[in-house]
This record gives sequence, C-alpha cells and structure tokens, in this order.
Amino acid sequence: MDFTVEDVGTLIREIEKEVRGKAAKSLVAEGLTVPQYSVLSQLSRTPMASNADIARAVSVTPQTTILIVQNLLKRELIARHHTEGRRVIATTLTDQGARLLTQADGHVSAARKEVFARITAEEMASLVTILRKLKS
Repeated sequence: MDFTVEDVGTLIREIEKEVRGKAAKSLVAEGLTVPQYSVLSQLSRTPMASNADIARAVSVTPQTTILIVQNLLKRELIARHHTEGRRVIATTLTDQGARLLTQADGHVSAARKEVFARITAEEMASLVTILRKLKS
C-alpha cells in the first residue's frame, strides 16, 4: 500500500472535519457553535481558566476567545471571577452552562458515534492503540 505521512495526516483531518460538521449541525439545536461548545467543554475540565488558557486549550486566537466568552456571558452560560492575588480574570461554567453542556455532549457524542460506526469494535481497539502510541 502506497501512502505517506502526509496522507495519514490528511485522513485524520478529514475525519475530524466530518465529525465537526455533524456536531455543528446538531449543536444548532442547542444554540451553540462548535467553538462555543469547545469553550464550555474546556471550562468543565479546567474551572477558573483565563482567556489565554482557554485560547490555548481550544486552539483559537485570543481575539476569538474574547468574542466567544462575551457571547457566552450574555447568555449567562459562564461567569467571570477576579481571583485573589491574580490580575487575571478567571472564567467558570454557570449551572445553566453546565446543563446546556450536558445536552450538547449528547449531540457531539452522537456525531462521533455515527462516524466511527463504520468500523468494527476490533478495528476501533486497534485504532485506539495506535493513536495512544502516537500520542505518547
């Protein structure tokens, strides 16, 4: 089989793009974009994050992060807090944001399952093994 590392990288990006597209369509029902969902999801894993922390974690620019945070603040899905001894303002999920994230997680999970349903459980296990090996 003839393939290059670039071919593998392209395939990974195409699969991610497909999952992202399916997730984007289903997140509309919750009034969220994929970047907004990513920020909410990150805040559930890393409470009290700064805008810079969020930007790095979800791979968006600081300017984009500011816009996303402003939109989520208006919807009262997140809250900002001044932290003691830090000039940085930290962001957390509100209860409303956590509830919406739970609903949105179901949509994103369904999108992933739809794409990965094309492979067998054995193939999935092999894929996970390979990806973990590459990650380490």
